[in-house]
Amino acid sequence: MRNLFRAIFVSVLLAVSVAAFGQNNGMGDFARQWQERIESEKIAFLTNEMSLTPKEAQTFWS
Repeated sequence: MRNLFRAIFVSVLLAVSVAAFGQNNGMGDFARQWQERIESEKIAFLTNEMSLTPKEAQTFWS
């Protein structure tokens, strides 16, 4: 149940962040940096949850 809640929370967080940064409001580089950070956090979270080794993660995400 806790994992389900965590997955739903992360999904909602990602959806809100994508919607928030999907529109260009003149922030430029700042918004791009946040998008890159969110993407890297998403990859790290999913890699950790799937218990991938570094080699498996590299193959999976490439």
